[in-house]
Amino acid sequence: MIAGALALLGSATPVAAADVWLSGTSDGSVLLMYGARPPAGEQPNPETIQLSLACRTGSGVVRLFVGESSERLKPGGTARLTLAAAQVATTVRAKILPNQLAGVPSLQATAPVGSAVFNAMARLGRAGQGTLRVSVGKTWSARFPLKTMGLKAQQFAQACGPKAR
Repeated sequence: MIAGALALLGSATPVAAADVWLSGTSDGSVLLMYGARPPAGEQPNPETIQLSLACRTGSGVVRLFVGESSERLKPGGTARLTLAAAQVATTVRAKILPNQLAGVPSLQATAPVGSAVFNAMARLGRAGQGTLRVSVGKTWSARFPLKTMGLKAQQFAQACGPKAR
């Protein structure tokens, strides 16, 4: 399951003005990704996806993947990864993964879909404003503008949220 999502992702490139939020599905997972917009009718290029959020429908758990981080982080270890939007933040434990193609490690973590930061992303995305900041302490950080998010974060959270019983 996560291997399929990771295969979609590969490494990433620096945040560029033409990058957008993309959504889709793959192998029973719902995806929300930030990267280069693919040409019409084509799948996103894994090497241009910088941040991926994925979940199994109704699981309540979001799998996060950051394509590139910092050479100061060492593969095989873990780090405290913080996601912040507006005035809210969620910190999770991330695995530091080797990424030979990029030359710097990737990060992988999980977080509950009900985390306040995902609600803030949905609210800011609907308004077409704000930024998601992803960081590992003072070692590394990246900012992802939410202006192209629209309803994608809200739809992602609804699809990922646990099913009512």
